[in-house]
Amino acid sequence: MQEEVDQKTIALAVKTGKLTAQVLQAAIRKYLAARQKGTGKTRHGQQSLRQLKKDGSALSVLKEKAAARSSQQAKEKIKERGLSR
Repeated sequence: MQEEVDQKTIALAVKTGKLTAQVLQAAIRKYLAARQKGTGKTRHGQQSLRQLKKDGSALSVLKEKAAARSSQQAKEKIKERGLSR
């Protein structure tokens, strides 16, 4: 009786090991497929906002730079017109 339980326990462990290896293999395959699909053309140089959004690039940096630039331009206009205190 005990020997039969031991054999079934070992069989279960082997089946679980095979299942785990199969799941791991499938996960690695999916990862590699996604990696190959995602490595398209990397763009260099000037890009439109539409292209940046499409690539999923972070646009927050551009927004911050634009805000800083517009505030700097406003300060310069105030100085030009002599409206500063």
